[in-house]
Amino acid sequence: GGGISLTEVSGDVRFDDFNIYTDNGTGLFANNSAGDTTFNLDISDTFGQVVSTNGEAVSLDTLTVDLDLNLLMSSNSPDNGVETNAVQGTIDITEINVTDAGFNGILVFESDANFVIEEVNVNGAVGAGIVVFGFGADGNTGSFRVTGDGSTSGSGGTILREKGPYTSPAQVEDHERQRARTIQAEPDPHPGIERV
Repeated sequence: GGGISLTEVSGDVRFDDFNIYTDNGTGLFANNSAGDTTFNLDISDTFGQVVSTNGEAVSLDTLTVDLDLNLLMSSNSPDNGVETNAVQGTIDITEINVTDAGFNGILVFESDANFVIEEVNVNGAVGAGIVVFGFGADGNTGSFRVTGDGSTSGSGGTILREKGPYTSPAQVEDHERQRARTIQAEPDPHPGIERV
């Protein structure tokens, strides 16, 4: 089953020691989409891991986070591997590995959070390897940055930008490792769906 589920939580929640291993469920699920109060989730464990087999590693919806972990890993998820929606704050992960996701490897949807990932590997996602949707739209100002190595391969071997303004200094190609990729809010003269 799943790991930790936080639904319609108000106030502040903090973890300093954080390791989750799950099968057939989401490792960390936090959703406050129906709430009218502020939910702040603070997880600070530079050795911490969330490893999920047959499920999403992390699914975050409508909250403020300060997430600092070593590893997010998802394999054979029927959904996305890692997913955020309407998230603010900072997400700092040393390594993300997603294999054979049923939808996208990583989905970032209309979030103001700043993502800093040291290494990311997405293989075999049915959809795109990484989807960033909505930065710069409706006032969203988040960023997604890979500071080290990254690769996407298989049927989902792409980064897909949908709506909103982004820039990327390097194209991501199947089976090719890239360094210092940044997708960041910036005026886009050609809105719509674009592959980079």
